[in-house]
Amino acid sequence: MVFFVHIMIPVEQPESDRPLLLPEVLTRITLQLV
Repeated sequence: MVFFVHIMIPVEQPESDRPLLLPEVLTRITLQLV
């Protein structure tokens, strides 16, 4: 559930920032899963 919170934060941001934050979020999720 922790990684879910990280995803919701960028999703609320404007679409222009979404593409830049998405890769970072995916990386953070991967690090947390590992």
